[in-house]
Amino acid sequence: MGDELGAVVRDSYLSEDGAQQVIEVEIPVEPASVHGIEVLEADSPAPKPAASVEVDPDYDSNKVGVRVYLTPGRRLEFRLRLAGPEPDEE
Repeated sequence: MGDELGAVVRDSYLSEDGAQQVIEVEIPVEPASVHGIEVLEADSPAPKPAASVEVDPDYDSNKVGVRVYLTPGRRLEFRLRLAGPEPDEE
């Protein structure tokens, strides 16, 4: 199991057109260290993508904002997996 991120859910709302449930999460990590984020089903035996995601790095406050997009009404326990730089990029 991975490390705990200290992520906090900041907001949950429907998109303007009502087509998606948006969950905003804030993660206290250095934005430059995050090269991608996956949303995975929490109880899945094999990791599989569960939703689309948008990443919003905030270099001023040294945090990463994440928007998770789900079908409205879908209940999903999920976890976030951060991807760092590729080994040859370090």
